[in-house]
Amino acid sequence: MQSTWPSPSLPKLTSDDSPIGVTITSAEGSWVASVYVLSMTLSAPFANIAAERLGPKFALLLSALPTFAGWILCIYANSAAMLIGGRCVSGFGGGISVVIIPMYIGEISSKDIRGRLAALFNIVKLCGNLFVLTVGPYVSYEALTWSCSGLSVIFLFTFVFMPESPYYRAKKGDEVGAKQNLGRLSGVDNVDEQLQAIKSTIEHDMNNKGSSLDLITKKEYLFPLGILLVVKTTQQMCGLGAVESYFQTIIGASHSSITPEVSSMIAGSVQLPTAILAMILVEKLGRKVLFLMSGIACGLTLTAEGVFFYIQNEMHGDLSSISWLPTTALILYLIMNSLGLSTVPYILMSEMFSTNMKAAALSVTMGYGGVTAFIVTKFFMPISETLGMHATFWIFAGFCFVGVLCTYFALPETKGRTFDEIQSELKERGKSLTCCRQ
Repeated sequence: MQSTWPSPSLPKLTSDDSPIGVTITSAEGSWVASVYVLSMTLSAPFANIAAERLGPKFALLLSALPTFAGWILCIYANSAAMLIGGRCVSGFGGGISVVIIPMYIGEISSKDIRGRLAALFNIVKLCGNLFVLTVGPYVSYEALTWSCSGLSVIFLFTFVFMPESPYYRAKKGDEVGAKQNLGRLSGVDNVDEQLQAIKSTIEHDMNNKGSSLDLITKKEYLFPLGILLVVKTTQQMCGLGAVESYFQTIIGASHSSITPEVSSMIAGSVQLPTAILAMILVEKLGRKVLFLMSGIACGLTLTAEGVFFYIQNEMHGDLSSISWLPTTALILYLIMNSLGLSTVPYILMSEMFSTNMKAAALSVTMGYGGVTAFIVTKFFMPISETLGMHATFWIFAGFCFVGVLCTYFALPETKGRTFDEIQSELKERGKSLTCCRQ
């Protein structure tokens, strides 16, 4: 909801009849759209500490408080500064949740369903997108923001009944609690074998416990971290944050035959079925295939979008016969993005690091993702106004193609494999890379 809230809200806030009583400028609007992801970056280290001291479950519950407070600030805002402040507060809560959710999912699920459960992360994100993009253009600013804020309260009073991670319980020496939670999660009474596997994994990880500095100094951690950073770069620099935040603005600038409001509804509707399909395919085709397919398709649709804007704005060509193209290309982009680029990174983040380094690795990865998402969202409009909107779409397409090339050679397939199997291959690949360099 936070990521797409600017799409229907910014046209209202920048109009003469602004719902907050003050018309915000284009520059202020870019901050309203982008400061959320910048704030997420700042909260990433806090998420690591909260997960270690409180456990993933209670850290997630804690994240609901600033998220709700941020919505309230946006509801009662009477200036651009207050809007930006509200978005910043919400981003702090959002940063905690996006770091910990992959960790929590990875620790409560067995290997045969872990990919599908991790794919749910993107599905519920798209449910929020669907609500905002389909309802937002047709209700008041206040009604939209109030309805979004209510979800934080619902989460707070329902997630409290969910089980804590058995890994966390066992790591803290609470073997009874770990066994009880395993029973709840697996639906069987005899979980001794599963508990023993968890204890063995934790014992191994704790005997090899490292610091955050080890992420960049030890090759067994540096290689998987490098892969995740390449994946996150591709995910964020493909331009999804800008497209989500400025969807109605982009369609309006293209003079599409399909109105921005209708385009917004279509965009919100098509992503969810694709994400559900991705949840099925991720255990059949694998993570790597989906990511590569998605990256190539997104690069092609972004290239087409850029060509349209170049012909329209630079060559002043008559595009009335294909005025449907901008909306169609962006919708195809959103569909294919949901199939892999938006889904696979969250699965990989739950799989590619051992227990002792997972919190630190996720904090670094999500922090980096927040910085790149901020750059994309903040500078989309300034670059578009300076170089032309076609240039920004071609830049996004370039990152898609380069990301596909890098992941094709570096990314291992993790489908159907245990944490130990994944770690073993990553260590072997890291050693091979070091030998090649030597």
